Amino acid sequence: MSQNPKMETLTDQTFVRKCIIKFIQDLENKFSIKVIFACEGGSRGWGTHTDDSDYDVRGIYILSEDQYMSVTKSKGIISGFSQKIPETNVLFDYIFIDFRKFLKRNIINEKNQLNFILQSKTWYINKFPEDILSELKIKLPVPLRGIKGHLNDLTKQVKNAQKISPKQALNCFIYGLQLIHIYVFDSFPFYSSQDQIEFLQNQISQNKDNLNIGQQQNVQLERIFEEFKIDLILEKFKQYLELKKHNQQSIPEQDNLIIQNFSQDVMNYKYDIKMQSITSSQLDQIFRKMVSYNEQYEE
Repeated sequence: MSQNPKMETLTDQTFVRKCIIKFIQDLENKFSIKVIFACEGGSRGWGTHTDDSDYDVRGIYILSEDQYMSVTKSKGIISGFSQKIPETNVLFDYIFIDFRKFLKRNIINEKNQLNFILQSKTWYINKFPEDILSELKIKLPVPLRGIKGHLNDLTKQVKNAQKISPKQALNCFIYGLQLIHIYVFDSFPFYSSQDQIEFLQNQISQNKDNLNIGQQQNVQLERIFEEFKIDLILEKFKQYLELKKHNQQSIPEQDNLIIQNFSQDVMNYKYDIKMQSITSSQLDQIFRKMVSYNEQYEE
């Protein structure tokens, strides 16, 4: 008797990857675009997925120079939900944004949540030249308000909830830890939750003299870790991830207050950081450079 096809394909990540890349190629042909970056987002990008979690593909596409000069307007965003990989029960969502629209969003500082995907390590496609990708990572603003918006929504959901699901608890921790990273280091947090946790654990365990950060920042780090009970949060993170993997419907009721207090305290934290910004002329320069590179690449 053959195995469940869903279980076969979910354990064969190479197969799923090939299917998603093939889907992206078909999308390119259908809309006459070129996808220059595609990665895994959501729980699989964070590393909090289960075997049957859906896939969440996010990326950036570019048009030719002639297409950008055309009077016909680009779609701007191409997206779809609950797409099924052939011969399986595996589902995935996708969203791809035009590179020009992606850059334009950064004129409104701190809101472009898609900036964060460039930090992901789970790539399907990356056709950015190394110098342009590095420039984007350095110059694009951290989407502080976007992350705070997600945590604010979750804070409202769990505020008076009698039952909090492991997914809700984990997401509160993920967005909260990302914000704490921004508060202390004034830089992009890690996309992978495991990388973020390991980084914070290493920072707090190191001797002050060995930290590669200033004394004032080190004091702030210790104060924040104590204020938000980070050691407890990291311990609970592991517990809730196990609960999620075992399809438990809710975390222990006595832990509800931990989630509620943590998310609310992070939201209310008074931070004093200088956010990165980028000018329209810098964005234009990056855009022209990438379009030129794309034209050369196609020849």
